[in-house]
Amino acid sequence: MKSHKVRTMSKLRQSRMHLTVLTFVLLGLSVSPPTTAATAPTVGVLSGKVMNQQGKNLVDPTCVYLWPQNTAAATGWGPSGDCIELDDKGAFSQTVRIGSYKIAVEATNVASAMFVGGPDVQTATTFAVPAKGLKGLKLKVDTLASVSGKVIDLRSKPLINPNAVIFWAADASTPDGWTALDPAADLDTDGYFTGYLPVGKYKLQIVADNVAANTFVGGDNTLAGGLVVTVAAAGLSKLAYRVPVQPEFSGTVTAIDGSALPFASAIDVWAPDDTDPSGWSLTGDEWSLSRSGEFVGYLVPGPYRLEINYGKPRIRTFFGGATIDKATTFVMPTTDLRQVDLRVGKAAAPHAVANIQGAGADKSIALMWDSGDAADEVAYYRVSTVPAAGSCVTAATMCVVSGLTNGTSYEVTIAAVNETGTTTVSAGSFVPSIPVFTAVPDSPVTTVGSSIHLRIRNAPANAKIALTGKPGVISQSVTANALGMATMTITVTSPGVVALALKAGKAAAKSTVYVPAVKWTTSAKKGKAAKLSVIGAPPNSQLRFNFSNGATVSGVSSAKAAYSGSVTFANTGSYTGAFTVNGVQFGSAVITVS
Repeated sequence: MKSHKVRTMSKLRQSRMHLTVLTFVLLGLSVSPPTTAATAPTVGVLSGKVMNQQGKNLVDPTCVYLWPQNTAAATGWGPSGDCIELDDKGAFSQTVRIGSYKIAVEATNVASAMFVGGPDVQTATTFAVPAKGLKGLKLKVDTLASVSGKVIDLRSKPLINPNAVIFWAADASTPDGWTALDPAADLDTDGYFTGYLPVGKYKLQIVADNVAANTFVGGDNTLAGGLVVTVAAAGLSKLAYRVPVQPEFSGTVTAIDGSALPFASAIDVWAPDDTDPSGWSLTGDEWSLSRSGEFVGYLVPGPYRLEINYGKPRIRTFFGGATIDKATTFVMPTTDLRQVDLRVGKAAAPHAVANIQGAGADKSIALMWDSGDAADEVAYYRVSTVPAAGSCVTAATMCVVSGLTNGTSYEVTIAAVNETGTTTVSAGSFVPSIPVFTAVPDSPVTTVGSSIHLRIRNAPANAKIALTGKPGVISQSVTANALGMATMTITVTSPGVVALALKAGKAAAKSTVYVPAVKWTTSAKKGKAAKLSVIGAPPNSQLRFNFSNGATVSGVSSAKAAYSGSVTFANTGSYTGAFTVNGVQFGSAVITVS
């Protein structure tokens, strides 16, 4: 049989030091300098070789630890904490203080805390080191029994990716009578293992890809059903252990139209569970999906539901339905099931997103939208720009496209994606720039009593925005969304140049609304000039007065939004006049000429 190196069953070593000097510390006791003619010797050499009780070499010997006599310790002995290295034959040599010691041994086939002459410090042999030292000792310790073999399936075939054998020792103090030992013995690629155990009774748990969790030699996946293996002092070798294996389940996961899933990730396996409200719970089995959706796993025969994980960020959809309640129950047979085609997804591509809001920010564009579908109908959204400079993929209904150039206009599209298809819609054009808190009315000119809307941009995200204005504006507030955007409806009750001020924390913005009004005399004398005046007209606006007798007066408003003029009537009568700003009528009146 092949030789296989395994994990050490116990490790006492806390540190390894190769001591090449005569001065060292052992349990706080300093080694004295070499003797001189004037002083008595205080140290001696302790040397020897450690073997097992049959006089054979240990397996991978590493250290001995000296336990000097210490009346302050509960046992009367205290550990030195220093590793005195053993060579590959188990030999060692060390200069120590004169005194009494007990010796613990560390090697692969030596149990944890095993002492020369006994298993613990109380029963260990005591060595008295005189001034002349103790040299050439032959120390013998009890060793663990060697256990080796090969693990194969019940059909005598190799396991898939064999991993380890975990030994469970008989232990009357536990509820089921057994305790798992740590570490385990490694299984090599052919299923071979070698380990070292104290004499006793064990059950062997096998870990491999095609072996169910908690499967034991001689039983399925319960400790109670495992075969009891008795390890004698002579050990057990070249044994063949057979275990039941799970059938292979392999195939490909694709979208409902047969195309590859986006960002294929993994399959999670759910099994029936009467204790869970849904009737199902995760088994812990997870199989990786290749980029093309291929998978290989192993399952104990029985019913399962499969959860497909894919997308970026990860989306979770069950085979046959979006939730565990709607999933298809898949029955695993007792034989291999290969080249299965699992198709998941909706019957149609998602609807286009709606109510898109966006704003250019510093080297970025921030966008929000409403989904056209229920949350489980869309796998993710992809926002792209032309020129192609940035994009984002998200399951949320907002994102920020970064890495853009300020001052450049970008055409933005938003695509809703699921396993079946993609629906793309234009979000419009945006120009990234250093953001400035602004409030822009949908029309800069209005009439007294009419409502106008303010479009607020680049406020602090989710900030409360307070509005004040005069003349004729009632103070109010609104809360910005996560993009710093908001709208506000205001009504102006007085004519003139209306100044609006907005505050959002330390940020401030101003805006202006013009409410034109005309003032003229209601009576005039024939042949004499009648005065006209205007307030609240946008600067440099085209103003016009049209009268029913055909008379007209035109002019341009001043930088202060005002105008003054006059009109002369050649005949008496009653005349109606209409006042317009840039072609839009803002008032009318009647003049009586006598």
